[in-house]
Amino acid sequence: MLLRLTVSNYAIIDQIDIEFAKGFNVITGETGAGKSIMVEALGLALGNRADTTSLGDKTRKCVVELSVEISNYGLQKFFETNDLDFATESIIRREISPDGKSRAFINDTPVTLAVLKEFSQSIVDIHAQHQNLLLSNAEFRIEAVDKFAQHSALLDDVKNSWTEYSKALAGLTELKKKDAEIRKNFDFNQFQLSELLDAKLQPDMQVELENEQKVLANATEIKGLVSGLNYALDGSEQSVLSAFAGMKTTVQSLSRLDAKTQQFADRVLSCQIELKDLITELESYAEQITDDPKRLEEVESSLDKLYKLLRKHSFQTVAELMDFQQKLEEEVMLAQNFDEELLKAEKQLNSSTADYQKAASKLSNSRQKAAKTLSEQVQQVLAHLGMNEARLSLEFTTSATYSPLGIDQVNWMFSPNKGLGLQDASKTASGGELSRLMLALKAILAEKSQLPTLILDEIDTGVSGEIAAKTAALMKKSADKIQVIAITHLPQVAAKANYHLYIYKAENKGKTAMQVKTLSPSERVETIASMLSDGHISNAALENAVALIGG
Repeated sequence: MLLRLTVSNYAIIDQIDIEFAKGFNVITGETGAGKSIMVEALGLALGNRADTTSLGDKTRKCVVELSVEISNYGLQKFFETNDLDFATESIIRREISPDGKSRAFINDTPVTLAVLKEFSQSIVDIHAQHQNLLLSNAEFRIEAVDKFAQHSALLDDVKNSWTEYSKALAGLTELKKKDAEIRKNFDFNQFQLSELLDAKLQPDMQVELENEQKVLANATEIKGLVSGLNYALDGSEQSVLSAFAGMKTTVQSLSRLDAKTQQFADRVLSCQIELKDLITELESYAEQITDDPKRLEEVESSLDKLYKLLRKHSFQTVAELMDFQQKLEEEVMLAQNFDEELLKAEKQLNSSTADYQKAASKLSNSRQKAAKTLSEQVQQVLAHLGMNEARLSLEFTTSATYSPLGIDQVNWMFSPNKGLGLQDASKTASGGELSRLMLALKAILAEKSQLPTLILDEIDTGVSGEIAAKTAALMKKSADKIQVIAITHLPQVAAKANYHLYIYKAENKGKTAMQVKTLSPSERVETIASMLSDGHISNAALENAVALIGG
């Protein structure tokens, strides 16, 4: 429950420090005194958005701090998940700096607004006056049923299965888009691939073809050069090989005269052997050189194709062409096998759709069962609030689209009086009737979900007299189980509280600021008497106030 609210530099609040009590708290004050501003400041602590317009003094930061008691609400796991220090009395703090930057803290640890809101939703429910219109909000109507049903496991199943369904749908959609693109380019890709495959690309083929073309184009000249070289080496009496034979005889004679010159004889012999090998290889090379115009034409044709392919695809090397060929092969193969991929994706979507429908159907059944009980309980509370003939029916339809909340749409059909047919509650009920309907709903949901605190901001607008007294009794009854904080203009409601705060404006150093004080028993009587009177507080009003408090 809420223990204490401290606010500094927020709108017309310079500095306030408010303590709350267990049970039924009321806040009263004159119109324009700042009750709504206090609720806004409280909302800021609970995670609502804010900007520099919230600052009273634009040169100082705004700080809102809220102390809450959370010992019996099973929130330890939340603190562990978010790496926060758990304390039975925890402190929430929001700071808005003059430059517009906002920071949030739980027990002095910085947190995001999302984490702060998640925590806040576990400890307090604020119902502001304008929220009577929430019955026109489809999501609120569903969430109200879910809170009453308390089927969080079913909700989680639907959310998880919806996530898988969404992934499968997105995957199939993307594949279909890709399939269209692939099929659009398939013929062109296949044509380009055929050209590359026809070229029979090899890593070193350009160098090899260019070299072969050169040899074939110059075959006659090459054979002539080799023939001349062979003649010089071993084709005449004055050939190099003949000279080496004479040299061999000479060095052998020298080695017999001086043993140290044997090395020269060995080297001459080695050269002679190498020379003979060279002659043999030249002869073999010459035999391989053929004047083959047909082969030359084939090589030049292959080179021409290769050069054209390089120019066509703006590449410099065969290696780049081969990489491009591999890419085309993959795309063509993908296109040829894409039907199988699409079939697989369609099966996955069908499976995830079936899982979602199954989970959503279970959730829908649970909702419809809970809705019947909820409408019955709301009617009972409304009867207590003077609407004995009021009828409420929650009518379900199936949505044409899937969502994380399931397949249900629920309309709250309401009839406030006997003889009137059921119609949309947000359009049928008057302001007072809508207030009582929302009060009944909030009281039931707060008790069902065991929220520590329920804040009611002038939810009693539009009621008076006996109904006001019954409204007060309902708030008092709810406060037996949870903390209720009601901002009210009704003396009947204020009189039922066991803790009364009064908001007023006061001037300090020429500036008007909001102030809050806890009323003593005698001040409560005077304040409630003032709420019963038109200005002057009469003795009758004071007596009536005492009777209301004691009643």
